[in-house]
Amino acid sequence: MPEWLYVRPEAVLFAVAAALYVHDMATRLFANEIVFCRSGRGAWIAKTATRYPEFGQRYLAVVRPWRPDTTVLRATWPRTVDSDTSGRLLLLDTVADVEDRLRFLRYQCTPLLFTLFLGLPCAQAFYGPTALLIGIAVVYLQAFVMMGSLVMKRSGLGLPWRSIGFILFESLVCIPYAINLYRKVADRLLPSDADPIDFAAALLDAQGAEALRQEILKSIDERMAMANADGAKQERLLKYRDRLLEQGAA
Repeated sequence: MPEWLYVRPEAVLFAVAAALYVHDMATRLFANEIVFCRSGRGAWIAKTATRYPEFGQRYLAVVRPWRPDTTVLRATWPRTVDSDTSGRLLLLDTVADVEDRLRFLRYQCTPLLFTLFLGLPCAQAFYGPTALLIGIAVVYLQAFVMMGSLVMKRSGLGLPWRSIGFILFESLVCIPYAINLYRKVADRLLPSDADPIDFAAALLDAQGAEALRQEILKSIDERMAMANADGAKQERLLKYRDRLLEQGAA
């Protein structure tokens, strides 16, 4: 083999681990889905699926890969718009409650990320293979502690074994998947049936909520202009559009 083709095995190992981590974190979205997440300053932001690159009629979202402790919500439209303020406050309380109850996972996933992708390369580069093996053992210990703490709190979180069994299994088989444990568990506890506008009203500031509403209205107009849109779909989009317009005028 030519020397210029040679790649150090540990470099391949880290590259594969990074690819597995990003693949596990990536979310494939339909065009009518919206992602809500916290920004670096703690404020909520919203991004429509069309802001992400498209692959095979789906949009590939990789939300803040350097912060696996980020809370991510997904919402689909059209849905029934809830004008009840108390319902939106309930959404906010529910999200805050899930974040609080899963704090033990949030505090563990980011250190695991940095140990795997920063600590291990440094150990290999400065101290050699023995330090790398010790570092790998530390990574596995961190993952086992994280999964063990989830198992201990499973009942209190109201999570049945069938809901987290596969998550735990794949995290054991593939340690990079364990980094995303917080997001996967939170996804099972966070509300998923609310309208994105209700999420926006509960989580975003007035400017962000209005910007999102305008983006959805633009998407609705584009869909309604499509020649292949059937009558039932057109009617549903029209009703949703009217509700959004009424809400904006209120």
